[in-house]
Amino acid sequence: MSDLVAFLNARLDEDEATAKASVMPEWMISESGEFGYIVAAVGTETTGESIADAWQEDVAVHIARHDPARVLREVEAKRAMLAELTRWPFDYRPGCNDPIRLFVHLLAAPYSDHPDWRAQWAG
Repeated sequence: MSDLVAFLNARLDEDEATAKASVMPEWMISESGEFGYIVAAVGTETTGESIADAWQEDVAVHIARHDPARVLREVEAKRAMLAELTRWPFDYRPGCNDPIRLFVHLLAAPYSDHPDWRAQWAG
């Protein structure tokens, strides 16, 4: 299980670094001609410039909703959860129904497409 915890911490580090690398402190959605909606940065030198075109409103909403600030809050929350979960002894054997083991696996599951993911972590 310590390998899975290390894997999850590394993914959270990657998420944090990617979010911090973004210079866009705020994101918004604004109407714009034929594209319908454009996700644009505001509050920086790039105000009004298109960051990504979205052909559908729901795509633009999704992009704006998952801005770097939100990612950083999510990383912080997941780290706090992982720290709390790993304070307690748990049964790490595959197939075990230990709820703490299950929660750690669920936290890591979104990263199952990462090249370092191991099949035995799937459940």
